[in-house]
Amino acid sequence: MKEQIRFSLIHQKRADVIGIVYGRLIKASRLLKKLVEPQLVDGIPLPEKKEEARLAIIRTRDYYDEHRIYLDKSVCDQIEDFLNGMLGVFSKFNLAQQEEKYSLPDPTGQWMQSWMDLEEKLLPVKEKLEDMFRQALEADATPDDKSGK
Repeated sequence: MKEQIRFSLIHQKRADVIGIVYGRLIKASRLLKKLVEPQLVDGIPLPEKKEEARLAIIRTRDYYDEHRIYLDKSVCDQIEDFLNGMLGVFSKFNLAQQEEKYSLPDPTGQWMQSWMDLEEKLLPVKEKLEDMFRQALEADATPDDKSGK
């Protein structure tokens, strides 16, 4: 009985970590998308949008680093790919829009490249990561949980 409770607590913690990491990844990627989307004009000053996206990525990485022990290695690899991808997109955009209050045309092409990277490279990683999280949560469920009892 004691082992069952311990096992259950570990799996509950794992499910909590998955939920928090996923939530933070989604928030960070949403803020990054708002930052680099070429057609989005929302009136928010660029430095504010940059800082909000940067902090969301950093906080996500920090939480993940502190709790990665609860996740399978393959999931960790995908999370790291996703986080590194977001940092790469942020860096390219930051190079294209360094000191401006609002976004301006970018003759370097870095802005458009950051948008394409977000759309073409990060979205497939996000989808794969979602599938891996679902599988992990399903594997953690007890037989009663799976049958709906």
